[in-house]
Amino acid sequence: MSPPPEAPRRSPREVPAAPGSVKLGLIADIRYADKDDSLDRSGRRLRFRNSLSVLGSAVDHWNAAGVEAVVQLGSAIDSVHSQAGVGAMAAVLGKLDACRASKRLDVVGNHDLRSFPRAALAKSGLRCFADDGKLYRSEKLNEHWEAIILDAFEQSVVGVSSTDQGFREADKLLRERNPNIGKRVDDLLAGLPEEDHRFVPCNGAVSKTQLRWLDNALRLAAEAGRKVLVFSHIPLYSGAAKHKTLLWNAEDVLQVLYWHSGTVVAVFAGHDHDGGYAVDPLGLHHVTLNAALTAEAVADCCAVLECYDDGWVHFAAHGDACAGHSQLILATSAPSTRTNSSDTDSASVEHLDLWSKVGGALSLAKACFDQVFATCRTSQVVQEDFHESECVRRSMHREF
Repeated sequence: MSPPPEAPRRSPREVPAAPGSVKLGLIADIRYADKDDSLDRSGRRLRFRNSLSVLGSAVDHWNAAGVEAVVQLGSAIDSVHSQAGVGAMAAVLGKLDACRASKRLDVVGNHDLRSFPRAALAKSGLRCFADDGKLYRSEKLNEHWEAIILDAFEQSVVGVSSTDQGFREADKLLRERNPNIGKRVDDLLAGLPEEDHRFVPCNGAVSKTQLRWLDNALRLAAEAGRKVLVFSHIPLYSGAAKHKTLLWNAEDVLQVLYWHSGTVVAVFAGHDHDGGYAVDPLGLHHVTLNAALTAEAVADCCAVLECYDDGWVHFAAHGDACAGHSQLILATSAPSTRTNSSDTDSASVEHLDLWSKVGGALSLAKACFDQVFATCRTSQVVQEDFHESECVRRSMHREF
């Protein structure tokens, strides 16, 4: 069947580009499939066909905003196989191709990998590979900003053969941390402490090699004077997502990001359909986008980021794209500023710019925390068994 016709929608208002900035469009968990709606375990409605209309509306907003790049945060299609997966992906990519942005960055999600395993991912049409064939990479956005994309399923049981060494290692870790794996139980989380809810098959981990690469990429960005936005399908911080949707070794990734806290502004993710936003104890912003899949009919679920050359970001949601937050201001070491107005006038922009300047003073107070993490740094970026480092664990559980 061909994709359903889209519901009529209003044309977004054209927004002129601000000087000294770069704009990005964001969307997560489209999960399009030509199949009827269904309910997930929590009773939430999954609108598989409608998500294509949500994407079409997002493209209209991005074109009106004049975004230079689009970041598609993963799980572009649902877990469908064979020709159905090819058709679903073609429909999604057709919508994305209507965006006038010069660059598109596709993050790979678990549902993408179920439809296109790693061995077949090159045939998907996703723009997800680095020059060396890896799924983690960095992209220069302009002279002042860089995007870093993580491969959150580098070590997982999704998208790889059960005979693969990585599958065996991931399966071993899962069974060690979650005794329900492999058993006939209705709830894989039964009896687990909340911090272990992440150890389920739909999540994954990054390797030691990827963590070393991340450390070096952030160092190079800092040397070039660029601020960094990090994109991962799986969230890293429980304040912005449910424990059951977190990366298996999220603390190890956070440790690397904290070493470069003056460079990394925010982490953006999908995967948790309810979305979320939080600032962690060391001042790093975490933005989890709501799933386009669960948006109401004729509703929006996307965002526009405007990244200013002096180091701060304005996040503007269209529809319920981030757990009810319509606008966010993101900057290193700066307080979070949230507004609910539909537009940002010149006075509020001046106010937001003030926070980016205040951030420099606040970073002095934060420096003591950076010193703690610097002393913990060793030549081994991450431990073999994915255990979180003691210094990071203490900071993440400290009450402020």
